[in-house]
Formats: sequence, C-alpha cells, structure tokens
Amino acid sequence: MKNFLLALSLVLSVNVQAAVIKFNLDASDYQVGDTISGQLVVSDFSGLLGAFWADMEYSTSGVSVLGWSFGVGFDDGLGSLSIGNNDSVSGILSLEEYSDPFADTAILTAAQGTAFVLANFTLEALSAGDYDLSLGLFGLLDFDNADVDTTAENARFSITQVPEPATIVIFALASMMLLRIKRKQRKN
Repeated sequence: MKNFLLALSLVLSVNVQAAVIKFNLDASDYQVGDTISGQLVVSDFSGLLGAFWADMEYSTSGVSVLGWSFGVGFDDGLGSLSIGNNDSVSGILSLEEYSDPFADTAILTAAQGTAFVLANFTLEALSAGDYDLSLGLFGLLDFDNADVDTTAENARFSITQVPEPATIVIFALASMMLLRIKRKQRKN
C-alpha cells in the first residue's frame, strides 16, 4: 500500500504543469535607435485565469520604455482593471490586470484559449551590448482568486552600434573630384 501511494504521488506530481509567462520579441538583434517590440505571453495554464501581475526588469542604460498596452484575455467586452507603471530610474515596468468578478466566463475562456498576450510593450535601444528582460515579481490568479503555479522565461537580446558614416573618406572623395574638375577647366 505504501508503494502504491508513493507511485500515485509521483505520477500526480509529474503531471502537474505550471503556467509559463514569457517574453516574445520581434527580433534578437537590434541597432542603437531601433524600436524593440515585444509581448508578455502566458501559456500552459489550465482553467480560466482571472488576473496577472508582473514586474518587467530592464537595463536603463540599454533601453528605455516607449509604451505598453494590455491584451484582451481579461476583458469580456465590458472592461477590466489594468494598472501599469514605469519606474525609469530602477528599470521596472510594473503591469497588473484583473478581470471583472462578474465577467462573462464564456467570453473570457474564448479570449484566453490555450495561450494569450498579457501585455504588449515597445522599447528604444539606447546603447550597444547584450541585455536581458526578466520578471521580478510575477504571478497569476485563476478566476476564483486562487494562486496558479507559474514559472517565467526571460528574454535576451543584443544591441549593436550603428556604424558612423566615413565622413573623412566622403570629404576626401569630394575634394578630389573638385580638384579634377578645376584641372579640366584650366586645361580648356
């Protein structure tokens, strides 16, 4: 009996799957001055979700936040409570969204599906280097306000310096062309 209970608990623990919050970026390599577009996505959840919160941590020397918006997974058409705050000194974009407790669960279920976008964001690439987007505090609640076992996947990307135009070479070529034109005019 003891072995049976141990085996049963092992099977149940292996089948438990945690929801995953991860970043999707439009590319992995950028140049200084580029706009970085990304999404915060949740997947691998079971049941209806009712809320999320996440602190997106970023390097203030590498990127700056241009803007953000929330997905539609917690909105049944009559609205949801969404809160966003960017601390550009600490490099933390805090995002929270809660569905209305009286929301139409059929509409929420259809909107959430098996994975959905929690939030969209845009960043500006400021300086060259390798950077990470990571989640500090984060979590999910199901529609009954119970905690959902959640893991996070961070994102890594590179920013390179845009090559400066070779102004000296351009100036030298232009000067040589002017000299050539002057010589032709003197010969004529």
